[in-house]
Amino acid sequence: MASTITSSPFTKLVVNAVRKLYPEELADKSFDNTGLLLEAPHRPNHLNNSVLLTIDLTKGVADEAIARKDSVVISYHPIIFRPLKSLSLSNSQQTTLLRLAQEGISVYSPHTAVDAAPGGLNDWLADIITISNPGQNKIPHTQSVIKPVKDAPPSLQGAGYGKIVRYETPRALGSILKSLYSGLGRLSALSVAVPQSMPAGRKAEILIRSVGICAGSGGSMLNGLGVDLLFTGELSHHEALAATESGNILVRQPGFGVQAGEKRGVLDWVRILKSGYCQDWGGTRISEKAGEAGSRLQKSTTNAIVNFNPQTQNAATCKMANQTTTQQIHAQLLSSSFPLPSATFLTPILTPPPSRSTTPIPALLATAKHRLLSSNLTSPSLLHPSTLAFPQNITDVTKPSSTLGSDIPVQVLGIEDLSRSKWEQIEVLEMERKGERTKGREVVRVVPEENSPAGAGTQIPNQTAMANANANADFGRSNGPFKLLMQDKDANQVYGFELKRVEKIGYPPVMNIGCKIMLKKGCKVARGMVLLEPTYVVVLGGKIEGFDKKWREGRERGGNKETIGSSY
Repeated sequence: MASTITSSPFTKLVVNAVRKLYPEELADKSFDNTGLLLEAPHRPNHLNNSVLLTIDLTKGVADEAIARKDSVVISYHPIIFRPLKSLSLSNSQQTTLLRLAQEGISVYSPHTAVDAAPGGLNDWLADIITISNPGQNKIPHTQSVIKPVKDAPPSLQGAGYGKIVRYETPRALGSILKSLYSGLGRLSALSVAVPQSMPAGRKAEILIRSVGICAGSGGSMLNGLGVDLLFTGELSHHEALAATESGNILVRQPGFGVQAGEKRGVLDWVRILKSGYCQDWGGTRISEKAGEAGSRLQKSTTNAIVNFNPQTQNAATCKMANQTTTQQIHAQLLSSSFPLPSATFLTPILTPPPSRSTTPIPALLATAKHRLLSSNLTSPSLLHPSTLAFPQNITDVTKPSSTLGSDIPVQVLGIEDLSRSKWEQIEVLEMERKGERTKGREVVRVVPEENSPAGAGTQIPNQTAMANANANADFGRSNGPFKLLMQDKDANQVYGFELKRVEKIGYPPVMNIGCKIMLKKGCKVARGMVLLEPTYVVVLGGKIEGFDKKWREGRERGGNKETIGSSY
């Protein structure tokens, strides 16, 4: 009898818990597509019992979920919105689904069920505008649902889409905006539109008696409500113009849905994972495992599109603001085969100096790459916890052959050119140190690019300088093969042998000590040695000055005839 294909027990646990909190019956089936959109087959011992929470499932989010080995992605917006006739690699979103399925990662989307649930997104937004300051008592008001859910279960009475808040005493627009600013995470700005008839300089004093709320696109739902203020995440140009022409005040903040997922949804999902909805699993109370999962879940909300107040430099505010930037940098580093850095490593890079509010992403990415390439991989808190090291038995010389099961970043601690004698290799290092190169049997001193030694004040023309620089690099080049001593993040050392020519592998100055290499999944290992081939090796570059200097000095000190025959 064939075995039954099913998703992982942890994925089932998470999906069932979310369904308890935001039942799928509450979703607006007239247009929405909620629920378990991708149920990936269980791959035992392949994934972690962790959840990645996001607003939109993009390629970058998928890259992170795969790198972290999460079991399930909870995406507020559904990645499958319309019926699919095929799944192909020509479509970026379909490619994302195929990659996640291949890894065994499932995808769940609650979307409008979160909006409609009692205590859900719309209720949370209504709570924000009915408190003058955090921690204070409620402002007297009444609430009503704009569009109730038909035939809602008895336990979910009051569920529905949109909210109307009516104040018992009119409230100034400026006071409401202050509540929104604080409640939504101290945003840098809110988009506010008022009718042109309102006097300039007095807009903050406008009295508001009623507010219509819609988390998401509120154009049709908020139209014709007869309220003073419309609060929504999305509105077309013409809808916004029509609203203000009708005398309404309009407040838009596309990021508040994200904030709600950050500040309310995460905490609620952790709460329900720990609640009585969870059943025993694996012989232990699931609440114990849920605490662990909840911690990972709270740390994984990296797809938040959140602005921050540039005048506020405290670490907590900057951390939320940097989450989008972190996501982008992680995605671009992964696409370049760089190892993922830890949050501790990225924080000082992403924290802007007092003189600058923001730094362009390309500049942040270049800084991250430069620091990674010049850092020691064994340094604590340098790399993301998901980064893997060599298998424990990789140096076992009795094992004929195997392959690496995942990508592994390494740094080079030693280089040997097997096509040259030990003496020739030492000569190459000495010539580079002295700034020499060979021309036939003649040794030529390479003139530096600065002013001539004679003090004539003339500089070498650019073309000459470039030629000298190229020559200075060329004399160290060789077709190898090369033997490398490599080290992973856990300080495990393994030799690598160049089985086929790999571009950028060479003797200094082509490659320096501390150079970073990404060994790709599938790289061959035989008799305790990694076999280097172009398909499975990405040379990233870099140099660790202290390591490089010590290695060169050690090689040159071994240059006398008595030590030339010593082992490498």
